[in-house]
Amino acid sequence: MLKANVDLQQDYDSVLAEILEKTHPVTEKELLSLNRLVGRILAEDVLSPLDLPSYRQSAMDGYGIAAGETVGRQKVVTTISAGDKPGKVTIEPGQAVRIMTGAAVPAGIDYVIPQEQARIQEDSGVTWLLLKGDVPKRNHIKAIGSDVSEGQCVLKAGHRLRPQDIGLLASIGLTSVNVFKRVRVVVLTSGNELARPGESLQTGQVYDANAFLITSLCEALDVDVLAQITLPDEAETVKKTFDDWQDQADVILTVGGASVGEKDFVASVIRSLPNHRRWKLKMKPAKPFSMGMMNDCMILALPGNPVAAFMSFQVLAKPVLKKRSGRRDWSGKAMRYPLKTGLDNRQQPMRWLPVRVVGEELVPLKPLSGGDLAGLSVSDGFVRFESGREYAAGDEVRFWRI
Repeated sequence: MLKANVDLQQDYDSVLAEILEKTHPVTEKELLSLNRLVGRILAEDVLSPLDLPSYRQSAMDGYGIAAGETVGRQKVVTTISAGDKPGKVTIEPGQAVRIMTGAAVPAGIDYVIPQEQARIQEDSGVTWLLLKGDVPKRNHIKAIGSDVSEGQCVLKAGHRLRPQDIGLLASIGLTSVNVFKRVRVVVLTSGNELARPGESLQTGQVYDANAFLITSLCEALDVDVLAQITLPDEAETVKKTFDDWQDQADVILTVGGASVGEKDFVASVIRSLPNHRRWKLKMKPAKPFSMGMMNDCMILALPGNPVAAFMSFQVLAKPVLKKRSGRRDWSGKAMRYPLKTGLDNRQQPMRWLPVRVVGEELVPLKPLSGGDLAGLSVSDGFVRFESGREYAAGDEVRFWRI
């Protein structure tokens, strides 16, 4: 049961912690082949069924010699390439082998002299390796299991699979793994003033940018957007839409109608739910935020101004969707960059401000008006500026790239 609604100003970190405490990962899994795994979340640890490499492997193109054969001429008796079966290659005293990167190193070979360091002599159709007696500093032979050992956990549950991870899975011979099913999301925008792009605008209308903004942000997280719906300012329609989707969606994201205005029916419908919570956060933008629960479906209410909706998604909804997806890294990792210009935040609440990267420094942009998507589109990311602090040029700040 969520706490009863208390309309207080609260700090961002405590609100996010409370929301995430109520957020539970999906549990349903599906088995997918390697070519369908990019961006999916592992549902279980992956243990390697074999050693990598599974044989002693040459790390260089060069010449293989025995440990005791480091002086004089060594006759090169054969060439071993990657993919060749080592067979019964026998190395006699005074002999060496030509060996290629990735080839299996036969018994009796202790060092591989890199090709660029080798001194070669051709004499009557015979290739000789000339050695001065210096013991190589590295043997350039990869031991069995030196990359991955049999039974080693190579990827943990909750990891978001990248192309290099899929390459790793293929390298240990796997053809499929279990991943969590995608989080199912419905995006609801509300407002009588909204028109769909492509329609003719009437006086007093604006195009519904939020629907596509928030849907695109969801799709970048690899969630399954079931529907994108624009609602009128009618409480009954909002309530019916919640009822229609609560058993199909894991998360309903609403945009608009989230404050305390006369037409903010999304907020009033959420307040009517047995399990709900509403906050006024001590930050700009994205001050209002509400959450409700209908069975296992979470409802997150974002503000209606596009810039505020964008930032509310980034700092509140995005961590929820990532944790709901089963990810371990649901908390956004910030980088640290120095400011190119200072900023006085002593008389302001905590603020999330868009910035541009100039060289290796950040330039804060002017605070954006609520609908200034053009200003948002030229930013490279955002910075959290703490309340009551004056920032000087050169100060390091936390930066989230977008």
